[in-house]
Amino acid sequence: MLKSRRMAALAAIAACGGWLVSGAVSPAHATPNPLTFDFGTLGANGGSLCSSNCVLPGTAGQAVDFSQYGISLTATGYHYGSGSPLGVGEYVSQKPNPPNATNEAGLGESNTSPTPSDPQNEIGVGNAVVLDNAAAIALGWTPVSITIGSLQSGENADIFGGSTPLELKIGTVTGTPDVQTVNLATTDTYVTVTGGNYGNSVLLSETFSFTGSSFGGSSSVPEPTTLAIMASGLLGLTIMRRRRRG
Repeated sequence: MLKSRRMAALAAIAACGGWLVSGAVSPAHATPNPLTFDFGTLGANGGSLCSSNCVLPGTAGQAVDFSQYGISLTATGYHYGSGSPLGVGEYVSQKPNPPNATNEAGLGESNTSPTPSDPQNEIGVGNAVVLDNAAAIALGWTPVSITIGSLQSGENADIFGGSTPLELKIGTVTGTPDVQTVNLATTDTYVTVTGGNYGNSVLLSETFSFTGSSFGGSSSVPEPTTLAIMASGLLGLTIMRRRRRG
């Protein structure tokens, strides 16, 4: 009789444990890999996303931080003349989605704040936005690509990458299609996007892939396995005690 009671208790424990693992406890939400920073949907400096086109808070030339899952990068606006070093610092502007469509939502640049020098909040002629990937790379995340939007027929934007903002020219993207992806080198600590010939480019996003030895980032929900086992054990003990008393 006692043996049958123990077997029943063990069956109840197994059934409860399966229920906990499969449905009662949410699975862990790990950092996605690859990981994309969508500048049309991410708020800057730990704040909320702009509700409409805006110049991001800060001083001219100040780096603006974008973070998710414990991984960060920064964006900085600069004056840039073709073939010249980066000039004075500028402001970073943002076009959120919504109200902007996905092919228009992202980062631009402004010479003034809070009113943008470009009413479209895009990267102007003779200016650039520079991404600093050092913090993400230090955690084992390497650059994969960026996407550029808002380009029309006849418009272009120059892209640079390397250990300094203008170390190597990756290429020139031109309009049609208006959203284009540019592949990056894993060593591109800095990525620079210029306003090109008409000043209508928008930096939409940057994507990273994890290549480190231990996963860099954070998990927002703990692994539930240990919790399920503990709960099952406690329930089993309760069942056995009640049956012995009965």
